[in-house]
Amino acid sequence: MRVECILLVVAGLLAAHNSCADDWARVLKDAIAHEGKLEFYGKVEDQDGRPVKDIDVLYRASSAGFPKPIYKKGRVKTDSKGLFTVKGGHVGILYFDGIEKQGYELVRRPESFDYRQDYRYRHRPDRDKPVVFQVRRKDHEGTHILKSGMGVELSMEERNGRDGKRYGRDFAVGLYYSINRQPDDWERERAFWDIEATGEADVGKGVWNVTLKTNGEKSGIQRLDTLLYAVPDKGYSREIALTVPFGIERLEPTSHIRELSIRHFYARLREPGMYARLDVEEISANEKELLISCKVIINPYGGRSFEELTFLWQRLSDTEKNKADTKLRNKIKKSFRLEIDDCDKPATQAMREQRFAERPPFDEWMKDGLVFW
Repeated sequence: MRVECILLVVAGLLAAHNSCADDWARVLKDAIAHEGKLEFYGKVEDQDGRPVKDIDVLYRASSAGFPKPIYKKGRVKTDSKGLFTVKGGHVGILYFDGIEKQGYELVRRPESFDYRQDYRYRHRPDRDKPVVFQVRRKDHEGTHILKSGMGVELSMEERNGRDGKRYGRDFAVGLYYSINRQPDDWERERAFWDIEATGEADVGKGVWNVTLKTNGEKSGIQRLDTLLYAVPDKGYSREIALTVPFGIERLEPTSHIRELSIRHFYARLREPGMYARLDVEEISANEKELLISCKVIINPYGGRSFEELTFLWQRLSDTEKNKADTKLRNKIKKSFRLEIDDCDKPATQAMREQRFAERPPFDEWMKDGLVFW
């Protein structure tokens, strides 16, 4: 009797397993039946709208599979008119992973393209209207740039007996004096206040009136809402006035957050006149406080180029690093030391001493595969 019960349980489990397998097979078969024929027409243009030939476009095409989708990877090259075509069997979704050509980088990558026949917004290819991929042609010499941060923080509230309406920042030392105090004497001796801000809220008009000021005879700042990779050599003033409306603004707004009204500042910093770009990431303003958060990048060698070099350790993914052999691991470690010890530290020290940094041998490093551009 006991053996019979066990056999019945086993038979039930096998039947359930077979039933489940049959269900998955039907689902998979149905998913495959709804896939569409892969046919895609694209075009690659640079920032001036000119076609880019001989550029490699990397893609992935997914098909239904169990227990996970099947991906087919590939690459195609553009022709003399910047056109390319991707064709194959039946697929579910087509993804594009990037482009590869020396001296170019991808600026705008179209979203994924769905080929499933039951999908309402499935992609319908049109040879006469190819999907445009925009790339940026790197026109200037690649270089290493210093990165910092800056937050213009102004307050109308009384703090420690003072109303905090001032803010200053030293990019080399990292010191700043905040909204509730002036810098101590020892800080004044150490620091060079690259940028200072003053401001006041106009509650009636719902705005902050702000002045940004740079220190140093060769310094200056200007507001340009265009992203440039070679900063202007003219147009700088020792100070500029801003009007910032109340509200929250971000680079990628949600339904209740406005898009940025101020995008970029360009500056000459310190006595040598180092060029910098300040990319605004968030603005928050109300009747009591103002915050303008910026990412700051600085060319420490005196040039106006902001075409950034990439070190090997930055270029590789975590998976690639984990799978690297001993030779590659040593190159990764060397590239990291070069960025920190041979670039960041000397450049920061040069800024503190009010001089340009000595340009490292980037061309040699590129030949050795330690740096890329």
